[in-house]
Amino acid sequence: MMVLALPFAYFQRRSGGIGFRVFSGTILGLLFFLMVRLFSHLGVINDWPPLFSAAFPVFVFVAVAVSMLWWLERRWPVTTAASGRCARRSCGRRPRP
Repeated sequence: MMVLALPFAYFQRRSGGIGFRVFSGTILGLLFFLMVRLFSHLGVINDWPPLFSAAFPVFVFVAVAVSMLWWLERRWPVTTAASGRCARRSCGRRPRP
């Protein structure tokens, strides 16, 4: 759950939309809970291995969190803390034709 919360920490606090972040975090937590319960019941009904029933929802949410972090890293350039300048070579430059 902490990995899933990391993309929401990238946003600036003064940018607004705190209500949306709280709501989306609550919905993500509820979806995680319901998905774990669903797969535990499906595992009992379909005689799935317990490791699969317990680990599949976790893997899905980790994949979603990693893809959200990747999307954020591609969207906003990395800045260095001391200078506030972009740490990537392609930051602020247009590609040459």
